[in-house]
Amino acid sequence: GTQRYWDGTQWVGQAAPMGPPGPGAPAKSPRKSNAKVWIWLGVGLGVAVLLIVVIGVFVAVDFGTKAFDWVTEPADTVNEYLAAVKAGDMAKADDLTCEGSDAFQPDLTAEGAGDLRDYYAHNSQRVNNEAWVLFSYETEAESGEAVAYLEPVDGSLRICEISEEVPKGIFDEDAF
Repeated sequence: GTQRYWDGTQWVGQAAPMGPPGPGAPAKSPRKSNAKVWIWLGVGLGVAVLLIVVIGVFVAVDFGTKAFDWVTEPADTVNEYLAAVKAGDMAKADDLTCEGSDAFQPDLTAEGAGDLRDYYAHNSQRVNNEAWVLFSYETEAESGEAVAYLEPVDGSLRICEISEEVPKGIFDEDAF
């Protein structure tokens, strides 16, 4: 609330009370500075809400519409399932199917755990949220090719059917 004069090298005179602002100096209004704070807070809050909405949309599209992560190839799920069947670990195989392997007995495991000797998932196709994987297998009794049908279940990719009949239009003829 006081003022002194600085002549460029030293303070001159005694401190005196400040007078009213001159005709060219605008008076500071506390209301105006508060208004700027509220405007900046509103802009910041708006940007934060927009950012949360954008992130939410990406998360919803990524996890809701697709329902599972396509980074994991459907062929990886089939190979993991076949490895569990070959090892006789039907509990693990159950975890990779839609309804469990007891309700879901493809021909290649009909003779029981340990029947599968060799396998190789070699082609996969995705259509919307579903996938088909073409794989070769060899059991003690036979060898052949089959197709696994996969879909998202509870956020992960599961095998819902294995068939020796290839659906039309899913694989081109060069796939086999």
